[in-house]
Amino acid sequence: MNNISGPGLSALRPLRTRRPFTPREPQRTLFTERARNKDNRPPSAFDLKYLTLTETNEEAFISSGVRYGSLDEEGDKEDTLVENQEIAKKKAGVKTRPSNDRSGDGWSGFPKLPHLSGKSKPLHRRNTTGQSGDALNPDDSNKRNQIMTSKSLSYDSGVGLGDVTVKHLAVQLPNASNDDYDNMTVLELAEALSSKTRDSDHTLLLIQALQRNIAKTLPANSLRELVLRSLYKHIDSEDEQILVAIARAMLMMRVTGPHLAAACKLVFKISRNDKNDHFFRNSDLLDLVVEGCGRIDPITESECCVYAAGALRFLALEPRLCALAHRAGALHLTALHLKILNNAKAERPRQVSEQATHALYQVTGALRNLAGGGEGGEGDARSERDERGRAFAACGALAELVAALTLHTDRDVLTNVARCLSVLSVEETCCAWLCASPASARALLTALAACASRAPLAVRLAYTLGNMAAADEQARINIYNEEGGVDVLLTILESYTRRNENDTRDSDSDPDLHLVGSDLGGSDGSNEDVLVKTVRVIANLCLAELAGRGLAANYAERTVRALLSCLDLAEKPHDNKIKDLPEKEQNAWLERREELAMASLATLNNFTFYLEPSAAYPQSHTLEFMCKTTCRWILGNGASACEAVRVLGNLSRSSQAAQLIVLEGALAALPPFQQHVDSSVRCAAAGVLVNVCGAGGVGGAREAAFAAARALCSAAHARDVPAAALLARALWNAHAHRPLEPVHAHQVAAALALFIDDDSVFTACEASKLGDRRASDPQISKFHQVKFDVDISHHQAEKRFQLDVSKPSIVKAYSVEEDLHLDQEFDDEGERYSGEDLGFEEGEIEECDCGPCRRLAAWEELVGVAIPLMEKLRPPRADASVGTD
Repeated sequence: MNNISGPGLSALRPLRTRRPFTPREPQRTLFTERARNKDNRPPSAFDLKYLTLTETNEEAFISSGVRYGSLDEEGDKEDTLVENQEIAKKKAGVKTRPSNDRSGDGWSGFPKLPHLSGKSKPLHRRNTTGQSGDALNPDDSNKRNQIMTSKSLSYDSGVGLGDVTVKHLAVQLPNASNDDYDNMTVLELAEALSSKTRDSDHTLLLIQALQRNIAKTLPANSLRELVLRSLYKHIDSEDEQILVAIARAMLMMRVTGPHLAAACKLVFKISRNDKNDHFFRNSDLLDLVVEGCGRIDPITESECCVYAAGALRFLALEPRLCALAHRAGALHLTALHLKILNNAKAERPRQVSEQATHALYQVTGALRNLAGGGEGGEGDARSERDERGRAFAACGALAELVAALTLHTDRDVLTNVARCLSVLSVEETCCAWLCASPASARALLTALAACASRAPLAVRLAYTLGNMAAADEQARINIYNEEGGVDVLLTILESYTRRNENDTRDSDSDPDLHLVGSDLGGSDGSNEDVLVKTVRVIANLCLAELAGRGLAANYAERTVRALLSCLDLAEKPHDNKIKDLPEKEQNAWLERREELAMASLATLNNFTFYLEPSAAYPQSHTLEFMCKTTCRWILGNGASACEAVRVLGNLSRSSQAAQLIVLEGALAALPPFQQHVDSSVRCAAAGVLVNVCGAGGVGGAREAAFAAARALCSAAHARDVPAAALLARALWNAHAHRPLEPVHAHQVAAALALFIDDDSVFTACEASKLGDRRASDPQISKFHQVKFDVDISHHQAEKRFQLDVSKPSIVKAYSVEEDLHLDQEFDDEGERYSGEDLGFEEGEIEECDCGPCRRLAAWEELVGVAIPLMEKLRPPRADASVGTD
């Protein structure tokens, strides 16, 4: 039984696939339709007009220096409050009400206004200059009523600010003109805003003037409450510009506690509509939102975190806003919130509230969109994506995402984490970090084992593992050495091949079902999708010799059966339901099956590379199934058929498999692949003939010899030197079993002579043009002449070429430059020397990998076989007899 080596063996190749689909949300909603506990989750839509602000954080009291009351300012309730206050004022003249009997629902807990007598200045004129002394005229009835109102609000009467509505404050003040906004104080602007008006432009100008004043100096604590109360008067406005202005003014005041929650809800309400994205692009509102998020504790202020992170999650869908969010520090802040939530779950798992889990979902969703950066946008340059990848690796977000896989069990949270990791694993920096972290493989496999039945999770986790296995040798070993890791992968293959297609379409198992198909560049999360991503992990594990040999030694039978089941599923004919689908969906279904077949055959190629044709080989019936299945796929076309040829190159190392391949008629299907545009496919087809000719057998070697002779003639016309080198070996093996027919022998000799006389192989090295090699390389002069070792002993002549797995000891060509100074002197051993620096260090000479040098090396290998073969094909000479009469 002969082994393959060199180009004849189907080389191990990493398997690539499409990234799992990332659904594009048809509308910006806070939670998916399938999210659990709908009654307890924060609503996606709300009306801030009915918002009740109750302080729950004592630290916010101390930091702000004031106490906050309720701000339920519904119009009907306000009128009722006014009537109650009038009754209270009438009773105040008879009996002064104790201050401690007042309800705490209003503003009664605030410091009282100073004593307002008839000689005091109007409220809006305090701390100003230029007042007139006769501002109050006792003869004027209106002014007298104003004085009486002021007296009723005196400090001695015990009536606090909580008994005065904003409307009452407004009627005491004159209205400012439109041209006087910039000269108005914060207090005056707040009082002007307290008068609710239908003139949106007027209100917007007042709020913008208020913003300019706040930017200069933050209002004092007592004035801050009046400003906020005046802003809440317009919170139910339908004008988006006013809502944006209110949110910006509140965030500029650096509000905390319930006021910050109100601001975050307002920002969330604005961000829900993508038509409002321009407000964030054209102002500093996004920076203010990120700054406000920094004042949120995601554990104790979970509801506030839900809406703040939800707004960031929506805004990061737009590429330009995602870039702005990164520059504002949204990534670092979101990673910090995730770390806080992870630490709380690790230290006090039972104390993490359900509201905190809702916040965690939004935080991980924001990270997912920050990682994607609004994919598909024109402004999403490659350099920006690389920069984002480096930022994720540097800020600690990757470490927290990996930790979240093992700490949390909520499926929506885990889906967000898996999405984020699948996106980041494509970036070189992030993938290198994941490969270098010992905890990554363990966390991913643990999560995959726990969530194997959930296709949206399994497909993304397997994709991330496949990227790691394709990128790094140590990562492959870590995945293979993880206890139970291979069992998890094989279990997924076994279960999903038996799974009904309708099972994955259950909305309870796939939260993204209503979003599938909107991301046309990705895969669709079907049964085949999960299988493709999982077999890719096994294919890439085989790139490491330790993992590949371990799989072949310990999991051979189970792995082969799982891969054959995938191929059976790919061959399964479609039912009537598929026929009824639109043409576009039918094509997508066929593409999924083709991709599954290609991935399974590529994995089988990498896996069978390590299968030795011995007792450790899979049982004979399994080997028969492999040969029959692979021969069926070789009759097709496309990428799967090419992978099937490579698999046959490995399987044919077994004499039993080689005979089965001949019986299945695979040799008749090889000619199209011998003329394939991909040289590796042509070499794989030639490698099959090498092994079949070497196996001998009744009829097998003879049929393979005819096929090899025809293929060699075609290769001679195409000047395909690498394939011809393998075909020459196949003919050598065939001739060792049985001499070639004279007709075929003549054709083979003519083709070989054409290759030997081909001067086009002596093409200048491409590396020399690029300056990669030096003319002073002492190895270059050795290859000016090709020496053929024609004198082969009888034992060597009768021995057929065997292709082993070990690296072939063939001489590679090196670059040759024109100006080599070959007239220089040589030393005793024939080596050229000069006084110049030779430009190399002692050790093994690096082989040139350019096209001309590879072709020259293949030509040398071909000639090494062709000349002895032509000697054997030469017909024997018969001495002429001379007779006489």
